[in-house]
Amino acid sequence: MGDRSQYPDDEIDLPPYLVDTEVTRDAFARYLAEVTYMDGQVGEILDTLDEVGKTSDTLVLFTSEQGAQFPGCKWTNWDSGLHTALIARWLGVTPMGERTNAIVQYADFAPMFVELAGGDPAAHEFDGSSFVGVLSNPNKTHRSYAYGVHNNIPEGPAYPKNGY
Repeated sequence: MGDRSQYPDDEIDLPPYLVDTEVTRDAFARYLAEVTYMDGQVGEILDTLDEVGKTSDTLVLFTSEQGAQFPGCKWTNWDSGLHTALIARWLGVTPMGERTNAIVQYADFAPMFVELAGGDPAAHEFDGSSFVGVLSNPNKTHRSYAYGVHNNIPEGPAYPKNGY
């Protein structure tokens, strides 16, 4: 999806962990076009919230399940396979244009939603913990580490094989 012509091969800045070849540049240009297309779809959702008058009372979270589908990225335990962006927009709560170094993982979403709904996350057995504080204060930390695991199921045999 997306208009690949917006990303001429000779104008692309490849991430340093990708090998600079014609094939990589073509694939990365198509990836950027797809991300641009997806950005437009997110924009449509935000426009719909405006149209129905729900912008000011809606927390919008956007993230990905894993890194991009390039060697050493998707389906790996390297940073480029595990580290993805989490974008939050909650007017009047999340500061616009701010970035945080807070580490959040998927297990933290359920307790955060429980807290936002007025419940007590501590009353439940969650693997994660609420990150509501980070939404309003980008300088706040959340956790010291995030954990990842690689497996190949159901796409293929268990990995690593034979315990290695």
